[in-house]
Amino acid sequence: MVDEPSTTLAIDLSIRHGGLALLASSTGEVLHVRSELSGVGDLVGALRELVLLSGQAVSHVVATRGPGSYIGVRSGLAAAIGFAQARALPLKLLGSLSVVAATASPTGGELLVVVSAGRGGRYAQSFGWNGSDGPEAVVPLGEAVALAGTKPPPTVWPDARRVIDPDGVGGDLGLPRVEPIRLRADGLALLAVLGSGFQSGYDLVSADYGAPIGDISWS
Repeated sequence: MVDEPSTTLAIDLSIRHGGLALLASSTGEVLHVRSELSGVGDLVGALRELVLLSGQAVSHVVATRGPGSYIGVRSGLAAAIGFAQARALPLKLLGSLSVVAATASPTGGELLVVVSAGRGGRYAQSFGWNGSDGPEAVVPLGEAVALAGTKPPPTVWPDARRVIDPDGVGGDLGLPRVEPIRLRADGLALLAVLGSGFQSGYDLVSADYGAPIGDISWS
């Protein structure tokens, strides 16, 4: 018996007015994408279109769990968990800064990701890579943290060698800035199909994937 190719539904609403929902192939290729989603209404319409385009063949569900837009992250999580539970599909949650890291080249040493948190704040986290298992795997190095002011404490990321700052909020960090080599949708699709991290075996009685949302960290 030949297994049918898997199709992953991935949702990232952590960015204000820049949310994504997409279908990814088993190799991390973006099959269909709906972008610039800014709320629940946009997301519901996008998911309906993607499900129709998939021919009902979605086999896995992925969503970002933050940090990011308060309403966006929770809307994306609710949609992903509801969809996965309704179809008893494996579910995986990704840190939203991991998606940004996946848009950068894996070469050049440890990467510091800095994005806007709104109201003058920023989120930051450092990353490395492990390319030995399928698509290049982004490895979080520590937790995502919220920062205020113009410059993060340098002791938090002593090994960072470069920075990616898509929102232009990092200030002068004393690190070389790198430009993304792929779109955010492509980074999301690559991370979405990595085999690790999926919660499966949905229990129709407990409606539980094994970890309460409150116990899941951003890393």
